[in-house]
Amino acid sequence: MRLPCASSGAALTPSAGAAILYASAGDGFSCADNRRHPCEEVMVHSLECTVHAVARMLQSEQPPALVDVREPQEWRICHLEQGQLLTEALLDEIVEEWSPDTPIVCYCHHGVRSLNAAAFLSQKGFTNVRSMAGGIDAWSREIDPAMPRY
Repeated sequence: MRLPCASSGAALTPSAGAAILYASAGDGFSCADNRRHPCEEVMVHSLECTVHAVARMLQSEQPPALVDVREPQEWRICHLEQGQLLTEALLDEIVEEWSPDTPIVCYCHHGVRSLNAAAFLSQKGFTNVRSMAGGIDAWSREIDPAMPRY
């Protein structure tokens, strides 16, 4: 996935050692015009939310849609009850039919794939999309210890 540079509009690509959007200190993104950008941390923090925040959201009057971006075999091991496994058909439905202000929380095993999914949906115009930091692994450690871990 390529994201546009906020200052030049050119495509951002991860620097060596950096995952899309989730880079450790010192890693960053470089733009097609070869400028380095320290802004990925701002992007990460604006898309991520904690498992505790998700637990609170799920108790609200208008809970978010939970989108599980893991593989089907991971889903079979464990999943959040309200979660929907992302399929090509569901992705098409989300992009083509869901309101851009629909609250959506993406999750995966540890939070990297879901961060990419949240960034993708954000690029598609969704304004209320988040990634559950730490993924279902953090959920099982901090919210529901009875959930199987893998």
